[in-house]
Amino acid sequence: MMQMRFTLIYWMNEDRWHGKLMEHPLIRAEADNLDELQEQITVTYLNEVMADVPEEYAIRTLII
Repeated sequence: MMQMRFTLIYWMNEDRWHGKLMEHPLIRAEADNLDELQEQITVTYLNEVMADVPEEYAIRTLII
């Protein structure tokens, strides 16, 4: 899988870390620590966005 860069916005709320991806604000997660939050965001992204994409795929930037 090709590596992609995203911006993680995160904050502490009621003793848990919460975060979302700036580029995909509906991708959200919460966890007990930042490492776990990053892992949860990654899993959520892959499940939500990449679930139906085959292992070999192409990427092209579109300007609309």
